Amino acid sequence: LLQLCLQCDTASVKEHIQLFFQEKSSVLEKNDLMELCLLYVCCIEDSVTKKVKNTENEADILTSVDILKKFEHYHQMHGSSIQTLDATANLRFALVTLARVIISLIERKHATANERYLLEISQRFFRDNQNKV
Repeated sequence: LLQLCLQCDTASVKEHIQLFFQEKSSVLEKNDLMELCLLYVCCIEDSVTKKVKNTENEADILTSVDILKKFEHYHQMHGSSIQTLDATANLRFALVTLARVIISLIERKHATANERYLLEISQRFFRDNQNKV
């Protein structure tokens, strides 16, 4: 249901969820709050996956590069804000893509220009966030 709502009116859904977090996070049990956060992260990650699924061949790689650049200061984000959860979901997508590229490189022994760029940006992301996340 959450995923369908996000597809219809993302901004409104995010606003309502942020309001819910602000109002109810002190009353919810920690496990329930974590489950809600994980549900939200999974839905956002799925929506990113759907956006690139039917596009050009390396759209997932280029999207991952953009995500890693956009959230290069991820280590400075805290709490269960929508911005932090969005960053987490997007980074999960980027890291899954990175893992797939690494496996592909091991099997093929060569990389496309976009794959090399993703590896370069990933190294910078990890170097900048080392011991901070």
